[in-house]
Amino acid sequence: MRSDIFTRHPLLHVAHTVFIAVACVNFLVFAAVAYRLGGDALSGKVEAGEYFLGAKGGYTEVSREVFEYSKMHELSVVVTLPLAILTGLLFGVPRKSGDA
Repeated sequence: MRSDIFTRHPLLHVAHTVFIAVACVNFLVFAAVAYRLGGDALSGKVEAGEYFLGAKGGYTEVSREVFEYSKMHELSVVVTLPLAILTGLLFGVPRKSGDA
């Protein structure tokens, strides 16, 4: 199935490869930023107008803008990473054109 669909639609192969690469980079950037900031918004909380990123039961206070950035970035990972895994399972991991 994989080679058939990519043979009939070569641009789909390029789009699939780019999507998987972007999803992986997005996840790695999110993990690095969350580590550097001390947590993420979905594990965090908002109390009395103060924003906290959460990690392993601890919290780090941040600005509203950083909290919103973390939330949006995390949601993008929640969407893109499972889609990349699903498309990889359905169509196979992208390979160079000449590989068998």
